[in-house]
Formats: sequence, structure tokens, C-alpha cells
Amino acid sequence: QVHSGLAFAEQPKAQRCLFLPAWQAMAAAETEIELTDTVAALGSQPGAQRGSVRVLSSESSGARSFRGRQMGVSLLSCPSMRRRNESLVPVLQNPFENEACWSQREVLKTVAGALLLLPWRLLGLLVCAVLALFIAGLVSIGVPLEADRGCYRHYTAFGPCRKACVFLLKPLLRCILFFLGFWHVCVLDRREDSAKQANLLVVGPHLGLVDYLLVAMAVPGIPSAVGKSDMAKLPAYFLACACQLILVDVKNKASKATCKEVIALRAGSTWEGPPLIIFPEGYITNGRVLTQYKQGAFLAGEPVTPVLLRMPMNGDWDPSWVGNNRLNMLWVMRLMCQLANHCTVEVLDVYTPDWNERQDPQLYAENVRTLMADELGVDKTEHAYDDVFLYQEALQARVANDFSVAAAKRLLDADLDQLKDWLRTFRKIDIDGSGYITPEELARVLGPGSRDPVWFGRLFSFFDTDGSGAIGYREFVQVLALLSGKCSSASRAKLAFLICDEEGTGKVPKGKLFTAIGQSFAERPSFAHGQPSAQRSSMSEELFGRLTTTADKEELTFADFCRLVEKRPQVLDAAIERVRGRLSLVVKGP
Repeated sequence: QVHSGLAFAEQPKAQRCLFLPAWQAMAAAETEIELTDTVAALGSQPGAQRGSVRVLSSESSGARSFRGRQMGVSLLSCPSMRRRNESLVPVLQNPFENEACWSQREVLKTVAGALLLLPWRLLGLLVCAVLALFIAGLVSIGVPLEADRGCYRHYTAFGPCRKACVFLLKPLLRCILFFLGFWHVCVLDRREDSAKQANLLVVGPHLGLVDYLLVAMAVPGIPSAVGKSDMAKLPAYFLACACQLILVDVKNKASKATCKEVIALRAGSTWEGPPLIIFPEGYITNGRVLTQYKQGAFLAGEPVTPVLLRMPMNGDWDPSWVGNNRLNMLWVMRLMCQLANHCTVEVLDVYTPDWNERQDPQLYAENVRTLMADELGVDKTEHAYDDVFLYQEALQARVANDFSVAAAKRLLDADLDQLKDWLRTFRKIDIDGSGYITPEELARVLGPGSRDPVWFGRLFSFFDTDGSGAIGYREFVQVLALLSGKCSSASRAKLAFLICDEEGTGKVPKGKLFTAIGQSFAERPSFAHGQPSAQRSSMSEELFGRLTTTADKEELTFADFCRLVEKRPQVLDAAIERVRGRLSLVVKGP
């Protein structure tokens, strides 16, 4: 029985379940099912079997695919036409994700904290903030931050009297942490010589808005930091002035360039002011991985002091200010409703760069990141600013994002703008707003036309690379990349053949394939009185007749199709163009 894609979506659930579980189970098991007709090269391999089933992890499949594309492996080296497509983009842990779940335990704990702890903590926080602003105002009299090409800073360090006044802020900052729920801050000083400290404190990971206060408890005096120029319009300006902060306009190139110069000056031994805290990641993460480090702190080639932050889960709640915590403007309130928050600040030995690192800031930054990641026991990732922007849009759409923009750019040639455009397309298809494309939603996109349930199941499982029974955003990106011609020829050939093999027999009639793609060759056939000319017959013989190895000369196996594509690459382009039309997706070509 033949069904259209629309009819599939409109069928009762009981009828859909007659054929959906079979291919969903196949996908969940992450199997590779080889068709009976395999490439001839497979037969020469030891232990090769026809119709065999091999179970491979998606990770190993993806790794093999990457190596194949880098080495330029021929299509004929592909052992078989697989029913499942490999994951083209590696799955990475998202450093900006935080579900901030509300379990029953968390709800009860937050309600109790709001009734018993929050009122007096808010009162204490207000008193400490007023006193800190008063002292900071006295310290900053006569020494305002000076504007320099959009960057605000002090050219010289404070004298002894002002430094003594600034030190009065230390106990107030500790009280602020207390009223935020940090009863105890564990400081581990792992330096061989605790008196030896660089002027730059490289801190990672950046977990939230209170990181500066936590690091200030681990070093003598009150450290400086880099903040946004918006602070100059707020009461917090007095604190920025008293702590000799550097305020930069992140949208102003001249301001950012000046900020780098000021950081380089303060990194040198001639600076006698407070040490400068730098968060080289540049943005807040969940701390489960270390993202790419910016080079600003390493441009001067001066020694740095690595500082590690560890903020464990508080029951069922992750206090890092990302994900759903960032969407919730009452994050500070939830932090204060906890009975106790915990943090460990670990100070490592001063890292002195060698000659190569001084000449190459990127190498210097990467080596420091590697050291800190090893000490933290976490992995490194290539996430950067583009991932922050993409995740902000994905978060608003409630769409999971488990890959990096850099990987998509490298493997699929898809930049941030392209990924954002595909995200908008994904949201249109995801009608129920679940963050995933279900079989029913894909069927609606396919539109009217002949759609066999078995064929549709194989197509869906081809796209559903993780076998979850739904298409996530990463898998959707891979689909559009396939149709855009931005993936390997092997992957595109599998998709094109799968679309043409509507009966699921592993063979495609030559006439159907030639009718579908025959108009796309550089040598276009001509017609006379409605009949194809001898030129078309000659081309048909050349393209199909000589490349067929099966007994049935009127059909092509996947091995035959691979040989055809090897000899005539334009066949694949034409077949993919047909796929674009049948899937009703508007995709920008290569």
C-alpha cells in the first residue's frame, strides 16, 4: 500500500505504530544493515559476508567518516549502501547549557529559604552594599577613571593612604558573599611560594556574577578586573574606580584595542597597583568544559597566576549563570534561598612562558588552558563567541544545541549566519515547539506525493543519526548540509540512492533514474517529435549500460550507482537537486 507523506501524518496513531517501531528500533540499536548487493571490493575482504548486520557506535562511525573525507576516499571504498547515515558533526557537551531543574526537593527548599532566609539576607546585603559604595566614594574622590579612546582606566596606582582605605572593602565583600549564601569559601593555595604572584590572575571557568568576589577572597588586598563601560553610568562606578577597574566598550574596536594595551602594561613588573583578574574564556559557562581562551591576557608574554573555580551542584540545582538560570531574572534570589552555597578557589603556581610562548600568544593561551583543564579534570572544547550567539537564539527557541559552530564551519562549511537561518527553518517545521522534529512533522514537510511507509521509515532513520526517534537541530543541520552539497560525496550518494529506491529493494530502475536526472548533464539530450534522439540513447548506454554489474540490466544497485557517480559526478548533483525538490526544502547550493 502506498501512502503520501501527508496521509502518513494524518493516519491514526494505531496504524502508524504498525510500521514505525521497526525502523525506530533499528535506529535505536545504531545498526548498519548492509544490502545483499555489496561492492565487489567487499568480497575480497577476509570474513566478509553478504547481508550481515554490524553494530557500530555513532562515535566510531563518525570518526571513520571524518578520516575518509580528509583522505579523499573513493565512493567505491564504501562497503555498502547503509540504511543509517553517520553523524557528520561530532556531538559536544554544551558549555552554556543548564537546565536548572525544579525538582520537588528544590521547590520545597526554595520556598523554605524564601520564608526563613531571604528577608534578613536581603537586608544584610543592602546594608553592606551601601557601606561599600560609601567607602568607594571616599576613595575615588579626586581620582576618577580617565577616558582613553573609549576605555576608562587609571594610568598610575594609588598611593599608600588610598590603598589602606580600599582594604576596608575586604570585610564588606566577604559579608556580601555571606548574605549570598556562601558561608564558607574554601581557598587552596598550591603555590610553592605563597608570596610569589603574577600581576595577572587567569581565572577559569567563569561561572557567574559572583566570581570576582570569590577570587578576591583568595588573594591579598582587593584585585582589579575588566568590566563593561556601562558601569560608568551606574552607582557601581565608585566601586570600579576604587578597585581601579578597566572599563571597556565591547562594541568599540578602539576601546578594545586600548584595553589590550592597558592589560599589557599592568602585566609588567612596573605596575605597582592591584593584580588584574582576567577571565580568558570571555563569557560565563557551566564549568563542565573549558572553552577557547582569548589572547588578551597573553599578548604581553608576561607570567600569569592560574586560578581555578569549582562550584558544585547545590542539591539538584546547578548555580552557574547560564541556560535557564540566565533566562530567570531571579537567579540571585534563588542563590540566596539556598541554605548554603559552596565554592573552592584554587591558586596554582605562577606560569612563566618560554620563548616560543612569548612569541605566540595563541600557543601560550592554549598551554595555560591545557594546564587548567588537567587540574580541573575537565575536557577542552572549541566553543567560542559564535557559539554564545547561536545558543542564545537556540535557548529562546527551546532547541538543544550539542555541537560547535567551529565544527560546523570546518565540516559542513556552514557559518553562524547560515546556522541561524537553518535554526529559523527548524522552528517552522517543529510545530509543537518540542525542540525536535517528529515523524509526523517531517511528513507534513514532504507534502503530497507517493510515500510508502517503509520508504519513509528508512528516510527518517537515515536522518535520525542518534536513533532517538526524532530529529534534533544538529541532525537537521546535517540534512541541510547534505542537500547543500557541503558534505562528502559518499554521504550525498547514500541519500540520493535512498530517495530513488522508493520500494526498498536496494535497486533503482535505470529508466526512473535517467528520467529524474537526465536533463542536468552538460551534454543535454535532444528530442525529435517527442522521442529521445540517438544522442540520448548513446549517453544512456554510456552512463548505465557499461556500469551495471547485476544480472538485471535494467536496474542499478548502490555499487553501480557509486561507479556511475565516480565516472560522472554531475549525476550526483542532479540527483541531490531532485532530492531538494522532493523534500520541499529551500536550500542554498554550494
